[in-house]
Amino acid sequence: MNSTKGVNVHSIAIEVPKTEVAKGGATPTDASSPASVIGVWTTASRQKARVLKAGGTDVASGPYVQVSRLGTRW
Repeated sequence: MNSTKGVNVHSIAIEVPKTEVAKGGATPTDASSPASVIGVWTTASRQKARVLKAGGTDVASGPYVQVSRLGTRW
């Protein structure tokens, strides 16, 4: 299942040495090792109300509310 199909998706990619993100500064060679796991958490927000006008235009208003939370571990 692709939970982000049909929506805008933004990515931020960083490159760091694996010893900086591995548990205890280890240099793991096995992806299933407990030292290889890092966690990632993201959210997405939009304005609370969207009003569709005649002619197909729309207006967003109100406070921003969270609409998506994605978390994963590698």
